[in-house]
Amino acid sequence: YAFNSTGNVWNFYFDNKLIGSVDLGTSTSGPNPPVAMGEYAGAITNSVHMNPVKFQNLEFYTNGAYKLVPEGYSYIGYGTGSETILPNLYGVSEVGNLVDYFEVGSGIPLNNHTTLWKLGYILHINSLYGNASGVWNYSAYATVPISVPRYVYIGNGERAAFEGWAGSGAGSYTGNSTNAAIFMNSNITENAKWQIQYLVNVTNSYGLAVGGGWYANNSIAQLGLESTVFNSGAGTRLVFEGWSNGNKNANFSVIVNSPMNLSLLWQKQYLVNVSTEYGSALGSGWYNASSKAVISLSEPNVTATNYEKESFYEWSNGSRELPLEFTVEKPVFITAIYAPRYLINFSYVDAYNRSIYAKIDVDNTSYTTSAYLFNGTYNIQYAVYKNTTMGINQHFFVGGAGAVTVKLPVYNIEIKTLSLFGIPTNASFYVTFKNGTSAEGYTGSNGTVNFRDVPYGYAMGYVTKLGIKQHFATSDGIPVEIRMLTPSLFAAIIIGIAIIIAVERTAAFVEKKRETKKR
Repeated sequence: YAFNSTGNVWNFYFDNKLIGSVDLGTSTSGPNPPVAMGEYAGAITNSVHMNPVKFQNLEFYTNGAYKLVPEGYSYIGYGTGSETILPNLYGVSEVGNLVDYFEVGSGIPLNNHTTLWKLGYILHINSLYGNASGVWNYSAYATVPISVPRYVYIGNGERAAFEGWAGSGAGSYTGNSTNAAIFMNSNITENAKWQIQYLVNVTNSYGLAVGGGWYANNSIAQLGLESTVFNSGAGTRLVFEGWSNGNKNANFSVIVNSPMNLSLLWQKQYLVNVSTEYGSALGSGWYNASSKAVISLSEPNVTATNYEKESFYEWSNGSRELPLEFTVEKPVFITAIYAPRYLINFSYVDAYNRSIYAKIDVDNTSYTTSAYLFNGTYNIQYAVYKNTTMGINQHFFVGGAGAVTVKLPVYNIEIKTLSLFGIPTNASFYVTFKNGTSAEGYTGSNGTVNFRDVPYGYAMGYVTKLGIKQHFATSDGIPVEIRMLTPSLFAAIIIGIAIIIAVERTAAFVEKKRETKKR
């Protein structure tokens, strides 16, 4: 049987057949819907009693299905139109403490406003994480929300990720929503499934790394770079060198079974851009910071005529070194500057304007016979002649092709050996020069020895005659004249001394005789 309402009229069905209707003056059944009714309708006395009627397995229809009535609640009273002055002898009682099994009728204990039974179910939730585990009792057909966090962080770089619910029992939920509703149509068990994940943390200041994030335990992470070069400014870039775990490949895979912290290793580089209007520039390119760069030119000299060249003059940074070496600490944009150079022929003369061969140093650059020089004033600092470096302070100006004559302090030296009376005499000599060389020999019968083109005209040494050594020194080509003691002069001196002694002795003898006569 069943009851339903049409407005205030309630209809009673038995075996799906309408048995009767009654206007109860209300369209709702109140907070405790009646699920069964025992009544003797239309009685004007209570002399006729309804025998006890048993009810069991009451169901209600909802959402297209019949469900057991979850709760039995007794109410004994008077319906609309009843004679309320008549005593109500009806009672209601649960049969044998059985759920959804009771009887209604006369002679039954009153049990008014009494819960006869209450149907309930148990909810079991099993979850390793999220503090969701437990056992709860719920009224039948109750809607119960269940929830867990999407992630539970276990430790540094480790978490449990919620995968879903696995439910069993009528009204349970199976799915991957963290917030779900279950309907307590039976005892229900909900098992939360979790996945352990580890963080692959990629430290990358330039946003080029891909693949970092959370990974399931023992899964494979594909790590890589969108680009191995990061341009950080004009002429500045960073080039990938490797990963902090030692891997040099830009892209690689790794099995994730623990938290991982990886960083990218970058090498800063600067652009060295060399430009030139002639030939090609050598050394342009990217250099590691603090490395050495060497730049040069394929054509430092471009011949215009036999007397003129377009030549490298300086770099745009003012340096004239070629090749130019420097430490790269910033981007370098440098240009080779060319200027004309003119042929200058060098000639050399000694102190007597006779041609000689030498080498000169012009502003710290050595030249011999010719050079191509830029416009300007130059200083000859020194010359090298016969391995002797001679200081020179000669300036010359270059405004076109021309010639420069360099006069060097180079002299002839003459050494003469003479007797005390000025007569040439032969003597042995030993002489050293400015460049460390030496010479020795004899002055010969004419008592003269000559040395040609001596640097600074400098010489020093000695001459020897009869074991007597006489030293000398000269410079600027001043002749050397040395008076020597010759054998004839030596004999004459001996004879003279002997004569003097004899004369003195004779005079002494004569004087002695005179003294004797006087006595």
